[in-house]
Amino acid sequence: MQLFSQALQAALAAGQTPQAAYAAAQSAVSANAGLLNGVARSTADAGRLQPGTAEFNAVADRVKGNPIPQGARFLDRTNLYHAEGMYNFKKLLDPKIAEVLVGGNYRVYDLNSGGTLFLQKPGGSEYNIREWGGYVQAVRSFADVFKLTGSIRYDKNENFKGQWSPRLSGVLTLAKTHNIRASYQTGFRIPTTQNQYISLASPVSLLLGGLQVVRDAYNLNSYADQLYAYDDTYLSNTSDRSKWNKIRLTEFKPERVLTYEVGYKGMIAEKLLIDAYYYNSVFQNYIGGLVFINPDNPKTLGAGGPLTVSSPYNYEKNIRYQGFGLGLDYLLPKGFIISGNVSNTTLNAGGVGLFDGKRNRNVLDDGFKVGFNTPKYRYNASVAKRISARSNWGFAVTYRYQDAFNWIELLLPARARTADNNPQILIPAYGTLDAQVSLKITSVKSILKLGASNLLNKAYTTAWGNPQIGGMYYVSLNFDELLH
Repeated sequence: MQLFSQALQAALAAGQTPQAAYAAAQSAVSANAGLLNGVARSTADAGRLQPGTAEFNAVADRVKGNPIPQGARFLDRTNLYHAEGMYNFKKLLDPKIAEVLVGGNYRVYDLNSGGTLFLQKPGGSEYNIREWGGYVQAVRSFADVFKLTGSIRYDKNENFKGQWSPRLSGVLTLAKTHNIRASYQTGFRIPTTQNQYISLASPVSLLLGGLQVVRDAYNLNSYADQLYAYDDTYLSNTSDRSKWNKIRLTEFKPERVLTYEVGYKGMIAEKLLIDAYYYNSVFQNYIGGLVFINPDNPKTLGAGGPLTVSSPYNYEKNIRYQGFGLGLDYLLPKGFIISGNVSNTTLNAGGVGLFDGKRNRNVLDDGFKVGFNTPKYRYNASVAKRISARSNWGFAVTYRYQDAFNWIELLLPARARTADNNPQILIPAYGTLDAQVSLKITSVKSILKLGASNLLNKAYTTAWGNPQIGGMYYVSLNFDELLH
């Protein structure tokens, strides 16, 4: 800046216009870029520890030995203890009447992070998480025409209310080769150990679990009327509290999903195999991330003011998604097969319909960022020939395609998670060609395979931040002593 200023002033003093003087100053800086870079580098390196020296190693060991945020130490030696059992009543109850199974499990998560990750009790130890569950399932067949399966499961985690998971399905078989199925299923997901108990002061945010005991440890309930969203409104009015958006912390719950499905699978003329399905799901208590400040709470204050707090919370509305799939396999003479399948996954948001050309959204109609990050369509098409008793060679060629889709990244640091810095990223569509040739070598009871995945070596990626995937080429020899 000093060189630029001197050149600018000299040009103005020589009578040049401001525009010409500015251009002359820029030229002076460009002409001395090498010198300026050298000065900057030497200034930055002054007092810098050199890798491999005793001083560098001492500082590195100190950083590695201190937990975040004073250092880089991150320790998680949590143990999981699990036991389960199952009993089939077939010896006590005739399977023709019903096949009945019962089972259960018990597990313990023994949290152990040495105080670097999880909340500690007043005595310094960390919490255990105990959960148990049991189920009963019954299957009844009616004259080999209709098969009915029903089950119910109960699971209890000590930190949450018990979860019931009933399921019911039926398969109707017509003419021995046509099967019509329908099912209703429920499921749940217990929040992870970190979702429950994390207590970590990272350099960019205070990460807290969603359990009540964690909130109590940081006085969040005592200052519940002073919780404000860390959002664009706050960032635009950091000194005017009257404009901040208040939030409230609700009970932290497991996620639940309820799904019904209908489908058909059958063989037509002993040549065409059809498999088709449709499903519709309702997602409840989706666990998202809530970023907020608690400016008057001493336990959420830092040296520069209120810390941003990041904690999991449940979205209170239902999230609905649906999809369908269709697969076809056609048998040709001499062991040839042509096949194809297509699958659809659609999030019911933003007016996106099941059959239209719109991409799935990652933001619900009320502005909630769900991070669905799923392509709407995928399909495969292939032609193959099987090895048989009459032919020692076979091959398979498959084309795979995935639709382009929007990706929204929810892992950005709290201070960067704003509308301007969090646009939706487009993951491009891609298509790959896989091929394989097989040869049966009867004399050595082996099958030789030569093939490639992504034969044309067109690099693609499946998610934001993932590496690009190129071609993979292989040769294999499989020995089977029973091969004829």
